[in-house]
Amino acid sequence: MIQIGSSKLKQVMEALDGQTHDGITFHVEGKPQGLSCKLTHNGESDNAAKSVVKKVVASLPGCATAYLKVDLLDEQGRII
Repeated sequence: MIQIGSSKLKQVMEALDGQTHDGITFHVEGKPQGLSCKLTHNGESDNAAKSVVKKVVASLPGCATAYLKVDLLDEQGRII
């Protein structure tokens, strides 16, 4: 699972939730908390999905220079 923090969170969530990018489908889990949300994916690894998230967000208008933090989470939801 991945946790995303962004100043443009709504735009990032719209670009990722239910969408497939580079063969990886993303889904937002639960409701956003402040400027962060959790994503699940069907990618082969969290690191591969993290790379795709960064690439997608960088391509969004107005998001290339926006605050973005992408964390990997373990099974208990703790940041790795």
